[in-house]
Amino acid sequence: MDSFLLILDIIVFAVFIVAVIHKWGVPTNLSTTYYLFESERCRTGWIFPLFLCFISSTAIPIWIRTTINMSVKNQQFVCLPYITLFCLLLVAITASYKKKRGLTIFHYSCAICASFCSVMWIFITSYKIIYVGFGILFAFIVGGICSKTLKQCAIFWLEVANFYAIFFTLLTINLFELKL
Repeated sequence: MDSFLLILDIIVFAVFIVAVIHKWGVPTNLSTTYYLFESERCRTGWIFPLFLCFISSTAIPIWIRTTINMSVKNQQFVCLPYITLFCLLLVAITASYKKKRGLTIFHYSCAICASFCSVMWIFITSYKIIYVGFGILFAFIVGGICSKTLKQCAIFWLEVANFYAIFFTLLTINLFELKL
């Protein structure tokens, strides 16, 4: 069941990203997609927060269970998935972050904290298979270079790579039942 949810997350994330890029091109960051959806006549800005909540809430149980099952020495880092989820939910709640300056700072702070905690989890708990996360990051950097948008959309590519690094690290650990 865990692998199914992770694969579902990977597919939903890919469909969302491909749809956004197909309709509007590569955005400067993932949060900008709220305003891209909101700018249309049908005012569908709610899609971004719903997408972010879905991705986070379906990945977090697997992430926490994986962290707890890994080893005793890594159980002290079970807080990192919780902090990441909390920050991502705050990012989803503050999707209309451009309306107030304080909200913008709060939104970006939560996004940075979520990214930092997820990357720290990969480094600390998955150091034996760190090549999975780095491979994903490298693939998205190459994707950014090939689409000639890496320079102006670097944050977007890093955010997408961050999500996929977590997804594929968890998938690798769960599929092969690795004990790290």
